[in-house]
Amino acid sequence: MKMTCKHGAGLKSKTGMAVFILSLLFALIYIRPSFADGFMYKEEAIQMPVQFFAGNQDIPLMPGLVELEARSFSYDKPEGEITEMVARMDGVTAEQVLYYYEVTLPQFGWNRIIDAKGGSFYRKNEHLDFSFGTEDENNFVKIMIRPSL
Repeated sequence: MKMTCKHGAGLKSKTGMAVFILSLLFALIYIRPSFADGFMYKEEAIQMPVQFFAGNQDIPLMPGLVELEARSFSYDKPEGEITEMVARMDGVTAEQVLYYYEVTLPQFGWNRIIDAKGGSFYRKNEHLDFSFGTEDENNFVKIMIRPSL
């Protein structure tokens, strides 16, 4: 199966299957009462395409997050690449963001690290962390991917 993303790049069948599964998971997430109240209806959730962060086509952009490409960066180090993606949270909470990624990231090979904070994942030689903040009355999420030490 070959699919194309919004940028026209071809996706391998494994990624294509992950996108399909993400679409289904997205529909299920927003059917849950805690998400459905005031956010969207089931029919709207099923019709929404899956989008990815521009800085990393392997991390889906949760609906309700607005990527801030100007605040995101990526650079190489001898140990590996470091990427930080920043998104404004519009109408979603930190709890909803963490739940969404706990459900979706395993489809891309990420495993959750069980710790007091939550929001930490690993995959092969990579480590992914979520952090949340507020600036000018806007809530933000930062997703940092760095090499595992």
